[in-house]
Amino acid sequence: MKILTILPRIPFPARDGGAIVILETLRQLHLAGHHVDVLALNTKKHRQDPAVLAQICTSIHTVDIDTTISALGLVRGLFRSRLPDGFGIDAGTSYWVSRFADEQALESFRTRAIQNGPYDLILCESLFTACYGIAIRPHLQGPHPTPILMRAHNVEHIIQSRLSKERSRSRLERWYRSRTAQHTHSYESYIGTVVDAIATVSDDDAAEFRTYHPTAIVETVQPGVHLPERYTGTVDRDAICMLGSLDWTPNLEGASWFIQHVFPHIQEQRPSTTLHIAGRNPTPQALAFHNGTSIFVHGEIDDALAFRQQRALTVVPLYSGSGIRIKILEALAAQSPIVTTPIGCEGVGVVHDREVLIYDTSGEFADACVRILNEPELSQRLVSTGFDFVSKRYSWSAATDRLISLGRKAIDRITNPKPAVD
Repeated sequence: MKILTILPRIPFPARDGGAIVILETLRQLHLAGHHVDVLALNTKKHRQDPAVLAQICTSIHTVDIDTTISALGLVRGLFRSRLPDGFGIDAGTSYWVSRFADEQALESFRTRAIQNGPYDLILCESLFTACYGIAIRPHLQGPHPTPILMRAHNVEHIIQSRLSKERSRSRLERWYRSRTAQHTHSYESYIGTVVDAIATVSDDDAAEFRTYHPTAIVETVQPGVHLPERYTGTVDRDAICMLGSLDWTPNLEGASWFIQHVFPHIQEQRPSTTLHIAGRNPTPQALAFHNGTSIFVHGEIDDALAFRQQRALTVVPLYSGSGIRIKILEALAAQSPIVTTPIGCEGVGVVHDREVLIYDTSGEFADACVRILNEPELSQRLVSTGFDFVSKRYSWSAATDRLISLGRKAIDRITNPKPAVD
């Protein structure tokens, strides 16, 4: 299959869920023999040399773009935004989304796609690149319009809506995020009627998108995970770890909640316990968590697998976000016992007290952590059932096969349309 893939960033290094999914999908498509031309926004925040993807795609073309949130943009975000005229999309959106829409990038992408086309399928990675696929499609040759498959890594308006309900935020910020959620919801609803198929990473997200456009092809394509050899090294029984991008608001909010409301209860029962936080792009807020005695912020690390395996427990204390939690899958594969919140494991399919422990209040969360640290038998049971779960249910090759199958359904709908029923 000849595929045009449009990316919101160069997914390297693959330190967060979105980057991991995009990078491994490219790798698996390449290994399966598909022709994949990549168009990528090379954002200021995640700028990389395009050469890092050269070995896992047919060609790559990038455009530098600055998606940094600005004061002027935030003011404009008070009102429903419009994408630049060149995209030809007459639908309101939010500043959260529109900052990825750049007319110069569109023109460069369009020229490249026309030169290298036609294509069997356009794969847009995330809501933020769907506008490029929609704008490019009319200019591609072929007997039929090129189908567009959008992979929704999250339901973006749900993230903003959940953040707007966080009582730790000011009333003004909660109101602003609520408006952002409304504007983003409107745009997501529109996109669901224009693209030909949507791949979500969880069943909950799929159900949400089906409410926008009940006749759309929407399927869950859960990501895969690499399975390491079983760990036999030394584990620090006093150490808790937390991994995730340290510039992503839901991760920062979760870490702050854990440090303020959970960790003190743990230390009351186990004073020797330490917390180790790692992730890329630590913000000043993240760095401020470090106290050098019981809480350590390591920033970006070279080996996430070893980081998890050398510590007795992984915590995923998320209270906002959407999609599936790659960090949960990786922790299961790393044979690390996990305590998380309901939102923290949303979409994964794990069951409380079988693969992980799931609690929603600070006291219960703290007690669960202490139980795992104090009870090796409980820890080993969770490790065993968790590893068995992830090894049977998740693999990258199977995930990519499901994505291609969904793409073929979109192609079939366009090339063999069913007659309308009176």
